[in-house]
Amino acid sequence: MNQNPSILSGNSNTNSRTILLALSLLMLLGLFVRGYNLSLPVFHYDEMYHVFAAKSLLSDGTPNLPSGTPYTRSLYITQIGALLFQYFGVSEAIARIPSILISILVAFLIWRLGKSCIGSRTASLASALFIFSPWCIELAR
Repeated sequence: MNQNPSILSGNSNTNSRTILLALSLLMLLGLFVRGYNLSLPVFHYDEMYHVFAAKSLLSDGTPNLPSGTPYTRSLYITQIGALLFQYFGVSEAIARIPSILISILVAFLIWRLGKSCIGSRTASLASALFIFSPWCIELAR
């Protein structure tokens, strides 16, 4: 047989470029699916905690709820939200952007970890299943 072992093992440059292109398109589709009509659903009660704490961070530098209670749970999401509020204003769509970005990061990490454990194609499938899972889309919004 006259087959190139690098193609069979998935190490060729063309194969790597194809997989990276597919992964990039997958991540863009994930952003679109999660971001489509982002401001239509009203805030869920737990989203309001981050909004209140982010607004408090902007006004006095502390992540407090209206009751004065500090809200430090998932502080990085609150901090990212405050930064986005500062530049784009307070809205439901802007408040949901940190969760969407983290969700896309998780999809990339699934692919990256999966690539080293189970190969690029299977890792791409696992990442796609995460990206298009209705449950994951709902939680990311």
